Amino acid sequence: MWYSDPAWWALGISILSIVANIFTLGYRRSHYRGEEIKRKSEIQRSLTNQAREINEGFARLGVKSPYAHHLKIKDEKVNEFTAKAVMLLHQLNMLREVYQNRVVLGNEEFQIYSKWASTILRPWVEADADLKNVWFLSKEAEDLRYPDFSKWLNNILPILK
Repeated sequence: MWYSDPAWWALGISILSIVANIFTLGYRRSHYRGEEIKRKSEIQRSLTNQAREINEGFARLGVKSPYAHHLKIKDEKVNEFTAKAVMLLHQLNMLREVYQNRVVLGNEEFQIYSKWASTILRPWVEADADLKNVWFLSKEAEDLRYPDFSKWLNNILPILK
């Protein structure tokens, strides 16, 4: 019988070994990809925190920000402008975090933030010329960075000039 032949046993063990190696490589690749995604998320969060600290520094120290400089804000209005701009940028950063983590948050939570942006944030921006200018400059400068996020944001915040 075939099962009494040692060559068949050796072939069977070889095939099992190959299959085990394939599964191990698949697991390692999957694990590496998961670690890569986790690391990217940590870097993005760190960059968002740095941006927040920089923006808050402009407001706290009364330094004319690049946005204020670009929009030619008069020196006597820099503090008020920067405070508003920083608050808007913080909220945009929060929405970016929501968008990037929408799968983890789930659809219900994601929709809550979307509705908040449409019903609360949008009218606030539309009511203030400085905020509208910051909004349009951030879009023009591609400060929002991610095309999918920008598209989603434009849908929930269709602010007109």
